[in-house]
Amino acid sequence: MPLILPDQRPFDFAWEGVLDFPDESWCIAESLDSAVQVGIELASGAGSYGVRVIAYNHNAVLDRFEEARALPGDGFTTALTELRRLEPAAAERYQVQLWPVGRRRG
Repeated sequence: MPLILPDQRPFDFAWEGVLDFPDESWCIAESLDSAVQVGIELASGAGSYGVRVIAYNHNAVLDRFEEARALPGDGFTTALTELRRLEPAAAERYQVQLWPVGRRRG
């Protein structure tokens, strides 16, 4: 399992597990990266992969959302508009790491 490197800190949380990929690619439909939406080929092919998801700015974005939700009247809509204007570095984002742990034999 890869280590979490110092330049990957600080983060809000990290989740680790194992995923099975029945074909030779993976995709995340909600990704802002179009290549990830379409699908990225797995160099080791189909099989089981260790996965780590590291969350950045999750807690801060959740706090800002809860504060906006508590605003009276149209305050919530106005606050959401302002949240959308944030710099990308302040947005909630995730880093996904994959490594092969078992290959599927064809």
